[in-house]
Amino acid sequence: MSMRQVIAEQYAKLPVLVDPETFLGKTYIVTGANNGLGLETARHLVRCSATRVILAVRNIAAGEAAKADIEHTTGHKDVAEVWHLDLSSSASVRDFAGKAKKELERIDGVIENAGEMLDSWTVAEGMETSMTVNVINTM
Repeated sequence: MSMRQVIAEQYAKLPVLVDPETFLGKTYIVTGANNGLGLETARHLVRCSATRVILAVRNIAAGEAAKADIEHTTGHKDVAEVWHLDLSSSASVRDFAGKAKKELERIDGVIENAGEMLDSWTVAEGMETSMTVNVINTM
């Protein structure tokens, strides 16, 4: 098979759909789920019949808009939930983890998509912001 055929085949089969039973009864958390790859990942999980998809977002209004878009494009209601998570705040991370522990029976997957890339030096919780967001509080 030529390289051109390989590339064409990859695009011809998007989005990848799997057996819906793979996701039934499963719960996923997607950080940074209000736009870009996080939004598309959350949409894909909902489309593939995940039972619960948590949109972990810093901006609740943007998260609610993403949820509405996912419900509109997939036709699946009451699957996506918007939860607040600000990775620049360890208190927010602790609150999110506490809520997850209290409200979720299980977590089948976490897609850590949230991140920050800044063009100037800023500090969050005593550390450079992108280090705080992308590494410390993500872990």
